[in-house]
Amino acid sequence: MSRFWTIAGLTMGCAGEPPRDPSVSQAPDAWVDPAADDDWSHLIEPEPSLPDLTAERVQAAIEETLSLGIPNAAEAIGSYRTLLSQGDEVCPGSAFEGGFEVFGECTSTSGVIFSGVAGVLEEDDRVWDGDDWTGSFSLLTGPADYTITRTDGSRLEAGGFINYRHERDERANWSVTFEGSWSDSAASGWLGAGVSSALRVNGRQTNRDDGLELDGSYTIAATSLGFDLLRLSSESCEGEVAEGTMTLRTGGYPEVALEFTPCTRCASATTEDGTELGEVCIDPAPLLAAIETSARIP
Repeated sequence: MSRFWTIAGLTMGCAGEPPRDPSVSQAPDAWVDPAADDDWSHLIEPEPSLPDLTAERVQAAIEETLSLGIPNAAEAIGSYRTLLSQGDEVCPGSAFEGGFEVFGECTSTSGVIFSGVAGVLEEDDRVWDGDDWTGSFSLLTGPADYTITRTDGSRLEAGGFINYRHERDERANWSVTFEGSWSDSAASGWLGAGVSSALRVNGRQTNRDDGLELDGSYTIAATSLGFDLLRLSSESCEGEVAEGTMTLRTGGYPEVALEFTPCTRCASATTEDGTELGEVCIDPAPLLAAIETSARIP
């Protein structure tokens, strides 16, 4: 009796399974990564959306950047020469007139640390006529690539070149080409903030009118200002923008252009995709102030 129930139980236990075809190979199921089809989007933080770009934001970004001043040769070369004077004959040495070449770094007796390559070439053909200097002055830095560290840890860093020329007879004409990256953590304004520049500035100073022309661009932090032959005149346009174009690129927004008509300070702001944001007005005073700072002989 017990044998019958054993056989019956085995038979009933297999009744629910479909019959197997012995002619078909029974390969094991392929392994599937359980994460392969999962949706992980809920774990990825979305990129923060930018606030709408408005004429007010454009104006504020331009004003903030202009308030730091325009890159000029006098400040950059002044910081360099002050620190170079704290070197000695061994560090950084005197192999180059007005410059140095230090592989690695060295520490002068004053405690100032020099590293890299620097040089300044001057040509001064000015003469004193009893009232003022006349003639020409030019300055060219070699392709700079240096760091100078003060005893308090603040540093002057430069990579690029400056080309400055000043001529004076009945009036003063000058030009500055400012290329590369410059920063001095002990300074204020544009030099303290650090600048990356590809900017040319031309200027004139006369008894009747002072003028400035900017071409190129410079970047401070996340904001870049560009100029396409932007001209200013202190007298003929009564301190307004004479003509030209200014561009702004900041904070991941598209580039914005302001094209000024003669003798105005306001222009329509247009993004690079053609969107018109409205009117933006700038204060030309910081640009006109650059006439004095940029004309200053380093």
